Amino acid sequence: MGWKTLKERYRISHIVSADQDNIYIGHINDFRLASIQKATGSFARNEDQSLIAEFYPALTEATDDDRKAAIETPDRHLRNIAVFSIENGRIKTHRCDHAGFPNPTHDGLIQHPGTFTSDHDEAVAWAKWELGYHINRVKESIDNLESANRGAQPSHDDRTQRDSLDRLSQQQQDYKAALVCLNRTYPQIEPKDADDEIEAPRLSFS
Repeated sequence: MGWKTLKERYRISHIVSADQDNIYIGHINDFRLASIQKATGSFARNEDQSLIAEFYPALTEATDDDRKAAIETPDRHLRNIAVFSIENGRIKTHRCDHAGFPNPTHDGLIQHPGTFTSDHDEAVAWAKWELGYHINRVKESIDNLESANRGAQPSHDDRTQRDSLDRLSQQQQDYKAALVCLNRTYPQIEPKDADDEIEAPRLSFS
């Protein structure tokens, strides 16, 4: 990913993280004080220029090409600790040097509480809870659409509404299939209790 190489090359003591497009420099209250575009090595956002310039003059004085070269250099990690997140009802495995907040994963993601866990069973419990949550949400959306259409006069919007119902029905089937798979694979693990701290929803819903 290059974020760790950049951090080490320019001796950045602040938290460095990354997403698909940018490398971020910040602290625990604001992880994005500054950002550097991966594609160009240029600063994309630098709201606290005095802080970055004061602490890391070599970084701010470097050329875009220098920063880009660091970002394109493969990171070298000391450890490969497994941590887990949930994406669309599926458990995704990440690797990291240090588990827990506010450490980044090897792919540069901050391990926010309620989003990452080092306990695979807990990840399964999260996934089961969230799939159930979204199955209910989709069902409510389907019921509302069908109720609105019941007794309505035909119109040019019928095709759009049918497409919406088809899309929601497919989502519902996908979520149910994922939940059945988890229940078959991990029948002993109960869904996370709704009263526990969970950032709901973490699944995409569109």
